[in-house]
Amino acid sequence: MTKEDLLTTICARADVSRATALRTLDAVTDAIELALRRGDRVTLTHFGNFKVSRRPAREGRDPRNGNPIHIPATATVKFTPAQHLKEMLPIKPKD
Repeated sequence: MTKEDLLTTICARADVSRATALRTLDAVTDAIELALRRGDRVTLTHFGNFKVSRRPAREGRDPRNGNPIHIPATATVKFTPAQHLKEMLPIKPKD
């Protein structure tokens, strides 16, 4: 689903104009981004949690030649789905 698809769905389900849906979606994503920049956790009930995860700097190996390389510290966003969302997903049989 793209942002355009999401906007179309919001317009249809909330019975609002495209401009209103766009402003609302942008406000929500901006609020989530701002909270994550501050290091806060974002919890959306029945959907999931967003949080910033930090990876420390470490030494790795270049897979082409095996030489050691420095991998810098990074920050990334992790999403953990809520139990409700997990239960909605189809169960795939193991082979």
